[in-house]
Amino acid sequence: DLTWSAKQAIIYALEESAGNLFASADFSNDLETVATVIAPPIGQAIARLKAAGGAQYVRMSGSGSAVFAQYASAADQKNAWFVLNSQLPSNWQAWVVKGLKKHPFVV
Repeated sequence: DLTWSAKQAIIYALEESAGNLFASADFSNDLETVATVIAPPIGQAIARLKAAGGAQYVRMSGSGSAVFAQYASAADQKNAWFVLNSQLPSNWQAWVVKGLKKHPFVV
């Protein structure tokens, strides 16, 4: 239940530094289902990232301002970039960025 009166939830997994949190099958964004219905381009972007191939996982950030994918290798990332870049709608933007190895709030 995503309301102001909902009980506070603590994401303990963020405190763990081992493993890849976002790749976990247990990690999901509760807003993704709703956001993709309200704003179909979010679902389209997720589908495009998945269809480009090679992604270990594809996720929506926060409330849907961006979607992202993680790749196991630079070669997988480059291949997906070329596929995506050649097919993006003119009003969409894509970037290649380097991920953090550790959450900045984890000591």
